[in-house]
Amino acid sequence: MRPGSWSPFTAVEHFAIGSRPGFVWDARIRIAPLVVARVRDSYLDGEGAMFGKIDALIPVVHQHGTPEMASGGLLRYLAEAVWTPTALLPESGVHWEAIDDSSARATLTSSTTSVAMNVYFGPMGEITRIAAQRYRVESGKAILTPWIGHFDDYARTDGMMVSLSAEVGWVLPSGWFPYWRGRTVRVIFDTM
Repeated sequence: MRPGSWSPFTAVEHFAIGSRPGFVWDARIRIAPLVVARVRDSYLDGEGAMFGKIDALIPVVHQHGTPEMASGGLLRYLAEAVWTPTALLPESGVHWEAIDDSSARATLTSSTTSVAMNVYFGPMGEITRIAAQRYRVESGKAILTPWIGHFDDYARTDGMMVSLSAEVGWVLPSGWFPYWRGRTVRVIFDTM
């Protein structure tokens, strides 16, 4: 996919916060008329995974079980905690270290994996950007690459400020490559 060739999608994501952080993201992506890709990304029990099929039949990606997948999954969980703000609290395992007046480094360890990202705050304390080194696959090899997420359009949901609009991408030698852009439609917090 190249920037500007966006495919419409719908997705549902479930988060688990606490001593066993995790998420499951299920998406339906329309890649052509009458052609739908189903993608499931997850980080569960210390393992990152990505599965994808076209029209629920043809497998196109099946990755899991590597340290790079675990790191990528846990880093995605940490970045997307902007939608579940209590996941960013020290009680949820996140260690914070100030960089300057408007940024800090967040670190999270789960199982045998530890990840960190720089977090940049706006004037009201909202997270506007995250930056980290994250694994991506190029020519079959996992390589660390600068990874950035932009968050904006905050709204109050169940007493918490949540970003409703985001864009995520890689900083490649050729420049900025956004690969995901989305809008949050609904957030439900389950405190069970």
